[in-house]
Amino acid sequence: MREVILRILSAEAEAGRLVAGAAARARVLISEAKEKAGQLLETSAAQAGLEAGQAYNAALEEAGREKAARLAAAAAEIEKSSLRLEKARRAAVDLVVRAVLGDR
Repeated sequence: MREVILRILSAEAEAGRLVAGAAARARVLISEAKEKAGQLLETSAAQAGLEAGQAYNAALEEAGREKAARLAAAAAEIEKSSLRLEKARRAAVDLVVRAVLGDR
């Protein structure tokens, strides 16, 4: 039972790390988009503004997709851990019932 709880806590911690990783990746993508925007501004202010907006939006969309994928993976892992915990809990209850009532 303790192992299952530890696995759930571990899965939750992993989900937190995945979310933090997705956020860090989003910051990197946004930083890269801003850098590209700066380079484009040097060549043509009007064109660069349009392209920077597109690059920024693309980076945000990519970061959103990546974050959603990581969150979905983390949620699936937490769900699996939760199911294992439920099975372990049921087994523990059955064991206690058999111990109290005997094998009838």
